[in-house]
Amino acid sequence: MPKTSPRERLSLALLRLALFALYVVAHPYRGVHGDALIYVTRAWAPRAIVEGDMLFAHEQQTALTLYGVLLRLFNAILPVAEAARALAICGVGVWFAGLLTFTRALTSAAHLPARIALGMAALVALAPLNYSAGSSFMAGEFLAVPRPFAEGFVLIAFASMLESRWRTGIAALLIAGAFHPLVGAAGTAVAFTWAALDDRRLWLIAFAGAVLALAGGALGAPYLSNLLATFDPEWLALLRLRTSYLFLSQAPVSFWIDNLLRAIILIIAARHCVGALRSFLIAVLVASAAGIVLSLLFADMWPSVLMTQAQPWRVLFIPAILAPASLMLIACRGDGLQARITLALIACAFMMRDAAPLCLLFSLGALAFQFNMSARLCTHRIEALLWMIATAAWVGFDLLNLVGLGDILASAPSGLVFQWSYLWVLRPLALPLAVLVVYLAKRREAPRVAIAAGVLAIASIVALLRYDDRAPVDISLESRQAPELVSVLPANDQPVLWLGLGKEPWYWLSRPNWVAPVQASSIVFSRELARDWSARMRFLIDHGIFAPEVLSNQAAPAARNLSKDAIAAVCQRDDAPSAIVAPMRASESTPEGARRAEAPAPSFQFQAGNSMRFETIASYAVWTCARTETN
Repeated sequence: MPKTSPRERLSLALLRLALFALYVVAHPYRGVHGDALIYVTRAWAPRAIVEGDMLFAHEQQTALTLYGVLLRLFNAILPVAEAARALAICGVGVWFAGLLTFTRALTSAAHLPARIALGMAALVALAPLNYSAGSSFMAGEFLAVPRPFAEGFVLIAFASMLESRWRTGIAALLIAGAFHPLVGAAGTAVAFTWAALDDRRLWLIAFAGAVLALAGGALGAPYLSNLLATFDPEWLALLRLRTSYLFLSQAPVSFWIDNLLRAIILIIAARHCVGALRSFLIAVLVASAAGIVLSLLFADMWPSVLMTQAQPWRVLFIPAILAPASLMLIACRGDGLQARITLALIACAFMMRDAAPLCLLFSLGALAFQFNMSARLCTHRIEALLWMIATAAWVGFDLLNLVGLGDILASAPSGLVFQWSYLWVLRPLALPLAVLVVYLAKRREAPRVAIAAGVLAIASIVALLRYDDRAPVDISLESRQAPELVSVLPANDQPVLWLGLGKEPWYWLSRPNWVAPVQASSIVFSRELARDWSARMRFLIDHGIFAPEVLSNQAAPAARNLSKDAIAAVCQRDDAPSAIVAPMRASESTPEGARRAEAPAPSFQFQAGNSMRFETIASYAVWTCARTETN
């Protein structure tokens, strides 16, 4: 790799810090959402929630990681909101440090200048990093979960192995597994495949391991017994409905298009690389294909409990990161005009991801062009035409989506605080910024130190102002203060039926949920949780309180029927909640038998359909179940 001067090293160091600041602006912190609800809540929850809420009564996996230890330590010295945010910052910091270490190792292995590594990291920051069916998971999340830590250490492991420091790499993989076993296993699968490509005897070890695992399963060994066990029909039906991302046969077309495009980028990049780097790219392709095949065979076709829980498709987070970084390998290792035309074809494919046939056409076109280049097609006119098509697609898809978002926000309630993260989801500047990154990275000299310092100063100020993108209602929830609601509830710690997502009873009320959509997050790991959650949720559906779509996680969990009979049916159960709480729109009157309490902070529900709009939730209807109150 070409040597860099001290000034260039300082300039690149400042720009790396600036890029991290801009990353957290483009991927801001949105509070305790998703899986963070499980990890964070378990760390601080009192016994009433841990023992009385069905999720925490059955869920155990979050307590078995190094992340859980860190979270309890943070919670011991900081309030809940600050502890979650601080650990999220640490997680995204470790992830980004891993990304920088990894891209530097890639450029070193490709004998490219150090500044190219910064361009690689910038392209990763601009790219969509979702990797699961239905976009449930993405790499590099700014969220209080263990995945960013584990992903960061996996990237550090790969960087070490590219530099022939395999012991360090193995140690980093072990740390990754301690944070998140599934992510650590994905990194280990790639590393093992990479090593086995050089030493075929390792495939015999893999075969022997598979035989031993099957023998352990047949003999009923702990954990391995689930390898040969399958889900019962009721459990499996609920999983296919509620956690469809576990079953790749149900994945949307966009999932397959994204992974095909990433695979094509890696194939093209491997063609221009040699040695360890080429073997690594091939190993990622082989391991990713194996993860998809294993998932299809042993989750979709023959649903093994252990294999479905292991989620072999998790390995796809690696090509999600590696593919955008590899665009720099194509740009720098390819041959001039041919490389630019290839990048233009990939840009066209990326910008047309919403039009699957066109995306497929341009993706396969890029692959065919690389391996069967025609002199008639390798012209400046063809290059210009392709960039014009990519630009037109950028205008036709991204900018029109941006206009649509503007129309929705223009008619939004006056109290709605615009969240920057909504804008970034549309990636309105991804294409022009990616082109700019490639152009700047390929320049012969890094920017001057003064310019780099100025960029860092501006990026740092913007980051301090915009890294925290929590909505007011989330800030209120995480403060755990809701005296208006607590005052109208029975003075006990019994479960509450909250007719919404279900975060609110834990944080505002310090009570368990009677049943809520959020509790279904771990049903793949617990048959008992799946059974109890399904029984109560179907009871609410049978009485018209929830729409049937709530089982599939495809509809907002808003109550439909709040009649006197429906409420009475819930309160008359032997295991009735102590109270029922329903969000109320400003235009709605208080239902019969309910008391109305003002919300600690207004929230907004997005209503899709013929007229997409936001509706304000400023108060809640509260019913007390008298039967429970007297117990």
